[in-house]
Amino acid sequence: MKTRKTKLELNKVRNEIRRYLTVGATTTKIKEYLKIADRTFDWHMHAIYEEDKKLLTRERSEMLSSSILQTKDRLLRIIENCERIAHDDNTSARDKLEAERLKKETSIDLIRLLRDSPTQIMLEYEHDEGSKPTNVREQLSAD
Repeated sequence: MKTRKTKLELNKVRNEIRRYLTVGATTTKIKEYLKIADRTFDWHMHAIYEEDKKLLTRERSEMLSSSILQTKDRLLRIIENCERIAHDDNTSARDKLEAERLKKETSIDLIRLLRDSPTQIMLEYEHDEGSKPTNVREQLSAD
């Protein structure tokens, strides 16, 4: 009777497969080196693919979240600068009006960002049912 491998042993085999793949070994050579059957190799490759897909999805989502938060901060700084310009006694009336116009447009962009960004992050997880997204709406409104 065959004994089942532990998770640690399975991960070791998968890491070996990954290592051989990164140095350019063919699948035939990898199976030969590791002395594993075709179906076992295919099973490991499927598991590697799924692990990598989850990792890449998580990384993409984290990058998107970070980009959204950076954009939010940038928009808030623009609004603050426009506010300062609009209330500065040394600023011309024309520049004050332009600052108010820019502040209004930037505020609309900020509202759109806060409204749409959680949906964008959820779309990143659409194909990966096992992952749970962070609550971006709470992160965005935390400041």
